[in-house]
Amino acid sequence: MPHSCVDHPSMRAAAACGQCGHLFCADCLVYPFGESRPPMCVGCALAAAGVRKKKSSRPKLRRSAAKSRQATFAAETEQAAAAAAQDAARLEAEAAEAALQPTEDELWLSGADDDVPGAWRQVF
Repeated sequence: MPHSCVDHPSMRAAAACGQCGHLFCADCLVYPFGESRPPMCVGCALAAAGVRKKKSSRPKLRRSAAKSRQATFAAETEQAAAAAAQDAARLEAEAAEAALQPTEDELWLSGADDDVPGAWRQVF
């Protein structure tokens, strides 16, 4: 089930804010402490930097609720990636199998269609 951004309902969520725990799209997330730390929404990042006192109008989730939401989102994202990889592998296998099947021209040139009633025989 794809989740949507809190600020942009038509956009797919990229990650959860490390402070408030709400889900945001890539445009709404910033990495104030570097890529190795969890991202933050703009409101939480401004509050962490001391620019703004109030984080946002959205209530902050309890720490346990935020952690469970992040874990659920990460698990669902991993599941979707695994399903996409499995579909890609299946399509690749089907394409490889289709490539092994002889085409109609190859069958005709090989004479495999000669046993069809009423067909003429190709002789080289």
